[in-house]
Amino acid sequence: MQTLSDKNKKQIIRLRNVLRIYKVGVERIHALDGIDLELS
Repeated sequence: MQTLSDKNKKQIIRLRNVLRIYKVGVERIHALDGIDLELS
C-alpha cells in the first residue's frame, strides 16, 4: 500500500524474490521463499 507521503521518500534498499535454503542432511529447509523487501 502506497500513500502520498510514500511517493516522496527515496528508496534505499530493494530486494526482490529473495531465497534462502538450508541443507540439513538430504532435507532442504526454505527459510525464505521468494520474499520482497523495500526500505525507505
